[in-house]
Amino acid sequence: MSKIFTFFKRWDTRRHFERLLTPHLPQLYRLGYRFTGNREDAEDLVQDLLIHLFPKVDEMRSIANLKSWLSRCLYHRYIDSTRKAARDPLAAGDETAQLNALEHQGEPEASCFQQQVFRMVNQLEDKDKVVVSLHDVEGYSIREIEALTGMPAGTIKSRLHRARKKLRERLNAQVSYHSERLNRVGASGDHYEL
Repeated sequence: MSKIFTFFKRWDTRRHFERLLTPHLPQLYRLGYRFTGNREDAEDLVQDLLIHLFPKVDEMRSIANLKSWLSRCLYHRYIDSTRKAARDPLAAGDETAQLNALEHQGEPEASCFQQQVFRMVNQLEDKDKVVVSLHDVEGYSIREIEALTGMPAGTIKSRLHRARKKLRERLNAQVSYHSERLNRVGASGDHYEL
C-alpha cells in the first residue's frame, strides 16, 4: 500500500513542479543562452537547474517572486559550472572553435547585426557578460541584478559601463572595417559580401 502512496505523491509533485516552472522555462532558456553562448550549453544549464530544483518544489510554492529567484539560481548554477570547467583541463575547449561555432549557430530569428553584437557580448569577461545580458538584454534593474548576483550596485554599474564601452569600441571598429572594404570594393567594381 505504501508503494501506491509513494507513486501518487511523486506524480503530484511532478505535476506541481511542471505547473510552477513551465511559464518560466522560455525566460530561463533565454538567460542560459545569454550566459553560455550556445544552445546545447544553455539546455544543459537549464536541465541541471531543473534537476537540482525538483526536490524543492514545496519550497518554491512559497516564493513570492519566483522569476527572480529562478534567475538567481540559474546564475549560480552557471557560475558553478564555469568554475568547475576552469578546474577541469579536459573540459576547457578551444575558444576559437567555440566562437566559430557561435558564428554559424546564432539564434535563427536574429539578424546578422544582432548575431555580431551577441558574439561581441559573448567575448566579454564572464561577469561583464552576465551584467550586460541581465540588464541590457533581459531588462533587469540594477537592484534586481544586485539581488541575483550578490554584486554591489556600484560594481554592477562600473561593469556595465566598462562592458558597454568595450562593445561600442568593437562595433565602431567593425563599422570602420566594413566601410573601408566597401569603399575599396566599390572603387574596383567587385562584389562584396558581409
